[in-house]
Amino acid sequence: MSEPATAANSNKVANQARKPDAKSELLAQAAHEFVFAVVGHIGSGTSNVAAAFAELLGKQKIPFHTSVLKARDVIQAWADGSDKAHPETTAPQTINTATDWQNLGDAMRLETKDNAAVAKSLIGKIRQTRAAAVNQPLQDGEPVEPDGKPRAYKRSLYQIGRSALFAASSAFGFSALSLMSGFAQAEANSGALAQEGNQNIMDQWNSISTPPPPAIVPVTVENERTALLILDVYPEGCRASPYCMRMVPHVQRLLSDARAHNMLVIHGGGPLPGQYGFNNGPTVPIEQLNVLPGEPWVHSLANKFVNSDLEKLLARRGITDLIVTGNMSQGAVYLTATHAANLGLRAIIPVDGITAAEPFATLATIWFFKHGPGIIVKNSELTRTDLITIH
Repeated sequence: MSEPATAANSNKVANQARKPDAKSELLAQAAHEFVFAVVGHIGSGTSNVAAAFAELLGKQKIPFHTSVLKARDVIQAWADGSDKAHPETTAPQTINTATDWQNLGDAMRLETKDNAAVAKSLIGKIRQTRAAAVNQPLQDGEPVEPDGKPRAYKRSLYQIGRSALFAASSAFGFSALSLMSGFAQAEANSGALAQEGNQNIMDQWNSISTPPPPAIVPVTVENERTALLILDVYPEGCRASPYCMRMVPHVQRLLSDARAHNMLVIHGGGPLPGQYGFNNGPTVPIEQLNVLPGEPWVHSLANKFVNSDLEKLLARRGITDLIVTGNMSQGAVYLTATHAANLGLRAIIPVDGITAAEPFATLATIWFFKHGPGIIVKNSELTRTDLITIH
């Protein structure tokens, strides 16, 4: 019984020795080719990037032969075969001509009902280029086997209205044909965007990501040149909002600190009865933020600079920095603070000192201070109440 078992074991060991491992199988299939794509709007430097990669590959110990494949060429071939007009290939590359080529590419995808039509045509160009390089006949449905020599294929495409994108993938160990499936998917996504070109922002609402928060920085102010502005924090509205009630203690501490440093405190409210057609309006803030004798009020609509003496008051006191807090962050806070920034004042916004009925309104307001017009970005500071130091 021992002899057959020994023979079987010997055969098993021999079969295992003959069976190649995964690494060996992978190396045996290596194409030794490199496929990379450079995609960007006109003037973004795509040609320079592609030339730099081609030069780098040409300087390797075993130099790569680089072939340039342009999406424009396959789009032109489709246009010629479909009797579509296209720009002259010798015409200067301008925004208009680049847009025309992009539109033709979109038309190619739409009329062929294939979002990957351009990418598939480029794959076909790679097959043609490889077949010529390895001296193999090109037959439909038959693969063009690489010969193991180092080669690179570069595809270029101008795109309008999108950020410049560089994508590069190594094809060592994989055929260029299979690697290009990734580019086909990218082209399919591009075609899907073309088909969705008639959508508006409302159609895309649920797919848009929230951007990262802007930076919060410590702020130091001088008491004689700074004013604290508290806007529209009325008892009824604030008590009805948990967000407002969470804000109040932060503003209350800042208010106490400002008063302790003899800093100018200004309260802002809505129109007085009879102003702007209003018959009545709240004129007293929530009790935690009460008004002391001598502290001025300004009454207006959302922007407290409009039809009020606020600008004159600040100028008369030599104020250069304005700390803006309060309710209705997307209204009173934003409009008043940006007005101050436009006047050349430094608008200081403590993010825990502003609020709104909806959290998104406050989030958007905070984001706009650092992503709006240059003068607003330059003259505004985002901070917290505990990061404000008064001298």
